[in-house]
Amino acid sequence: MNERCKGLGGYLVEINTRAEQTFMRHLMYRSRATKEIVYTGLTDLGQEGHFYYYHSKKPMAGAYFKRRQPDNYKGIEHCTNLMRWGLNDLDCHTNARYICEVPVR
Repeated sequence: MNERCKGLGGYLVEINTRAEQTFMRHLMYRSRATKEIVYTGLTDLGQEGHFYYYHSKKPMAGAYFKRRQPDNYKGIEHCTNLMRWGLNDLDCHTNARYICEVPVR
């Protein structure tokens, strides 16, 4: 998924504020993707529970997890997806859609 974003000149989306997360959820709603699993660029692959953005390597800033998340279910959830009520952690090998962020040139 990240390779496809790179091919477009971008990377998996980095959510930096609550307003940006709300905006992304509204886009999903308008595209009828609210029941889809949609990856973001947030991960804790380096150290469990310490989330950072895969592309910029910056720590999690303005993104917010849904209630009772992250839970690292079965010890294999190190990527994140955006859902209606916030972010959720999930297995990085889950077949899912993703959101690319492409800088304006």
